[in-house]
Order: sequence, then structure tokens, then C-alpha cells
Amino acid sequence: MHRYVREMTHGDSVEDVYLVADKQLRANRNGDLYLQVELRDKTGIISSRLWNASEALYRSFSDGDFVTVVGKVQLFQGAPQMIMSSISRAVRQHLDLSDYLQQTPQDRDKLLARMKEILFGIGNPPLRALMECFLIDEELVDQLITAPAGIRNHHAYIGGLAEHIVNLLETADRIRDLYPAVDRDLLLAGIFLHDLGKVR
Repeated sequence: MHRYVREMTHGDSVEDVYLVADKQLRANRNGDLYLQVELRDKTGIISSRLWNASEALYRSFSDGDFVTVVGKVQLFQGAPQMIMSSISRAVRQHLDLSDYLQQTPQDRDKLLARMKEILFGIGNPPLRALMECFLIDEELVDQLITAPAGIRNHHAYIGGLAEHIVNLLETADRIRDLYPAVDRDLLLAGIFLHDLGKVR
């Protein structure tokens, strides 16, 4: 059972997996290195520190990675923070994203249907066929409607990537008359493809 950030109180011992929203390697007044890591789940973010860190540890995980942490919660200036005794990259495949990210308020099936409606309306046959190749891949589509578009601020919730793509596709369609020299088909295909790697 996952230990949610909002449930943490002073004195709690924690050993669980969280999503890295941000990380920094800093030096204290004596020049000793420590890690400052913002850990998140769907209930919030907790600022966390690990003293006596190394550059190798800092490089061993990235923003957007899941990490296993062991630590203790304490109050600092009235807010909970975690003092970690260890942090290491976790395996994502066994985790339920819904524990870590909120969900889009929009219906993801409707977002997908709208995306297909716009992209299958592309007039250029080879370009439309390329869009169809992506959108008939069930594994890719499942990842596409589940993935967030960002880690911290930018559509950082389940379904955020699909919501972001549909918003951009609809915006491009609405303003295309302002830019008559722009190839609409290439623009729509580019919008769809430009963030597609975020499913991974």
C-alpha cells in the first residue's frame, strides 16, 4: 500500500516509491554536497534532502524517474520535509501511475476520438496514412491516452499528453486562416508527432 504525501506527519518513517519532480545537487556552508529532491505523488509534493551525497548518486536518476526512498519526516519552518537516508531509481513497470499522478478531468476516449477525427482529416494521403499507422497501434494508443505531458507543471497528470495534443490540434485549426502560407497537413502531423516520445 502506497504511503501518500498528504498523509505524512512529523516523526513518520517512510520507505516507498515516489516520482521525482525536481532534483538539485547543492553544497552546504562547509562545502559538503547534499541532494534536494522534490518527491511527488497524486496528493502533493514533499521537499526531501539527503546529506553527504555524491555527484554519482545525483546522476543515477533524473527528473521524471520513480525512486525508492527511505527517510524520516520532520517539520521545517512549519511544513513537512523528508530527511532521506537512501534514494535509488525504481522499476516503473510494476507501479500504478494513478498513485502518482492526477487524471485529466476530460474523458480520455473522447480525447482520442477527437484526435483521430482531426488527424484522419488530413488531406495529404501519405501523411494521413502515417498518422493512421501510429493510431492503429493499440499499445502506443494506450500509452498515449495515459501519459502525462510534463513532470511538474505542464499537463502533469494521467491523460495530460492526449489533452495537450488535442488542444494544440484544435488551436491550429482555428488560427490557420491567419497563416495561409503554412501547410495545414504538415502542421497537424507535426503537432501530433512533436511530443509522441513522451509516452516512454
